Amino acid sequence: MKTALTVLTTVFLASAGHAEDYELAQSTVRIGQTARLGRVHVTPIKVISDSRCPMNARCIWAGEVRIKARLRFGGQVVMRELVSAKPIQFAGGNVTLADVMPPRHTGHGLVPKDYRFTFTFGNGT
Repeated sequence: MKTALTVLTTVFLASAGHAEDYELAQSTVRIGQTARLGRVHVTPIKVISDSRCPMNARCIWAGEVRIKARLRFGGQVVMRELVSAKPIQFAGGNVTLADVMPPRHTGHGLVPKDYRFTFTFGNGT
């Protein structure tokens, strides 16, 4: 159901005229894949850091994920550092690294191919 909703949202947003018209778009991808959020495209290039608290540990701070990503809107292409749950302004809206999967576990390291990133784009994300 979630995949169907994402596809319908993306199709709807792709037909809109400008980024400013978008309500909210969401897409989940892996390193090197491109998230299409209407006319805004986000490609995660690499994980810079992952300081999330492991699920099977007690932590004072939840931590965050930092990634290097390529953002594209029309002919505009920029490289930016995205931090989990911290929106950045781009193309008249906000791009957010909304979720990172899988969660971390103590004693189990993640490699780049393990990660899945969910991005959102919209006026109020």
